[in-house]
Amino acid sequence: MKKMTILGGGNGGKAFGADMAAKGWSVCLYEVPEFAKGLEGIKASNLEIGILEAGKKTVAKLAAVTSDIEEALAFSDVIFVIMPGFGHKRIAELCAPHLKESQTYIFLPACFGAYEFYYHLNRMGQWKPVTLAETATLPYGTNAIGPAEVMIHVRQEMNPLGVFPASKTGEVAAILKDCDDAFVPVRNLLDVATLNLNPSAHVVPCLLSASAMEGNKDYKMYRDAFTPSVCKLILKIDAERLAVREALGFGKPNYPLQPGLEMALPYFGTGESYLEARKGIPGPFSVEHRYVTEDAPFGIAFFASLAKKVGVPTPATDTVLQLAGLLNDADYMASGRTLENLGLADTGVKTLIAFLEKGSWN
Repeated sequence: MKKMTILGGGNGGKAFGADMAAKGWSVCLYEVPEFAKGLEGIKASNLEIGILEAGKKTVAKLAAVTSDIEEALAFSDVIFVIMPGFGHKRIAELCAPHLKESQTYIFLPACFGAYEFYYHLNRMGQWKPVTLAETATLPYGTNAIGPAEVMIHVRQEMNPLGVFPASKTGEVAAILKDCDDAFVPVRNLLDVATLNLNPSAHVVPCLLSASAMEGNKDYKMYRDAFTPSVCKLILKIDAERLAVREALGFGKPNYPLQPGLEMALPYFGTGESYLEARKGIPGPFSVEHRYVTEDAPFGIAFFASLAKKVGVPTPATDTVLQLAGLLNDADYMASGRTLENLGLADTGVKTLIAFLEKGSWN
């Protein structure tokens, strides 16, 4: 039986674990010790997780759940990391003593988080040449509806995939083919990172809907937030992302957001069906939600730092990033995932891309 380990016991990890178990994979679900309480509901349900999708419920059974990283990494060399960006440094620290060259770590998704994983391991002197990969988005629009139950509102129709080193792309694509045939390989980790559409599609509607969401138990972002002015700003930020990609030398497809279809498209199909499927999701109810506290420092800040590197002006991106920081009493350019904070401030773009493709600075 095919085996996988999933690092991250949140909504995405539970949904992916249950879905893969239903497809015949043997799945070990891991959660970091500080959040291990989130596994109790699955343990109480005899390791079963229910998936509610299109009015139908499927129950899948995991092989194991654990908060012991050694146990989790011993279970399988195919390892999916499904957690917010602020967890990538922590998971690198936990995995460091157990790294083996036979392992493949696939981040769903990451926005250059796979490189950050490498960076922290390398700084600790613990790096071994494992294979790393990341996607542009999570395979689902999903949320938890119980301790051991998730709802899948919409599934990916295609999902860009970048691999490090790029020479291992075929191997990782073959692994993912057994999970879902929607994963589409692109050039490298930087290519796929700049195809992550969540930062602009999440941060802007949250910031511009702060007064509507706070204290409003009936607020639903996908139903309420995407007014013409909000969409206008989303598209301005996305246009800046495209300009950065062009300056980096990445070709089409760039998957630009479209007027009237301002969500993570075409990864989840047509805009109308995607938004309709997600309109019932409640919240978020605060600008402290991960749509801001993850996507601003680990997405928008990363794009802004890339833009500065290649000399592309990004007034809309910079403004949104500053506003997000002001509302959350944070300096996301100082604390976020930037080239400077990844030790790449003095690294040329061509040198970085060559490293991502070869796996070596030499």
